[in-house]
Amino acid sequence: MEYKIIYPELMAEMARKGITQSKLARVIGIGRSAMHHKIYGIRQFKAEEMIKISEYLNKSIDELFR
Repeated sequence: MEYKIIYPELMAEMARKGITQSKLARVIGIGRSAMHHKIYGIRQFKAEEMIKISEYLNKSIDELFR
């Protein structure tokens, strides 16, 4: 099954900073597969997860989750 990245800006920022899905998953307290599902739109990010990610990456929620 082929998935489409729902949050390309989030993925781009992760790539720029060398942060893996596993690392970001640990930052917000979920597993790597759950992070994968969220990035590819299978599950939705919770508001508090979006806030933690934006603070960790030092970017606004709007920049990362458009």
